[in-house]
Amino acid sequence: MATQCDRLSVLVFRPRHGHDRPMPSPNWEAFTHSDPAGSDAYRGLVKTALAGGALDATTKELLYALLLGVQGYGPGMRSHLDKLLAQGMTPEALREAVRVVLPACGIARFLPLVPVVEEAIAAATSPSPAR
Repeated sequence: MATQCDRLSVLVFRPRHGHDRPMPSPNWEAFTHSDPAGSDAYRGLVKTALAGGALDATTKELLYALLLGVQGYGPGMRSHLDKLLAQGMTPEALREAVRVVLPACGIARFLPLVPVVEEAIAAATSPSPAR
């Protein structure tokens, strides 16, 4: 049975030209291959937006992740949710943030992405297989 993330084409690819983080979708991979300079410029913009300032890094990452969801980009949202959960955000805090966003963005727009949130939480809270 396909999960919500499967339906949203969440595939992980190793990015090209030296970036160490996997990219969350085949569309992103196509963009990096077709326009390396443009994708690097975009990464720079995101890095600048998420850099230090008056808001703490977790708040910025959470805003960014949820806004990606509001825009309908589940793979990008999942990538940033994984980062937040790995940095210690609790599932309860993440679910509360979703409850804050839902009325503002419209439940019809965001509701299909709630399973993406739950899958990220499940992945972050499930025991890791022994190596």
